[in-house]
Amino acid sequence: MSRTSSETPLSACLTPFSARIAGRTGPRAPVVAGLVLIAAGSLTPALGPASAPWAWRPRW
Repeated sequence: MSRTSSETPLSACLTPFSARIAGRTGPRAPVVAGLVLIAAGSLTPALGPASAPWAWRPRW
């Protein structure tokens, strides 16, 4: 998966904070938080209506 242009600067800005959190709590907390955010982002379109402008539709 490639990074989009908005993800790269965001990652660069958040790296010091995530390293600090991982240093204090161990790596589990940032990993779990990231997985929860990924799951929420994946679930959000599934809960929306099929007529939403961002809904995926086949083009055949």
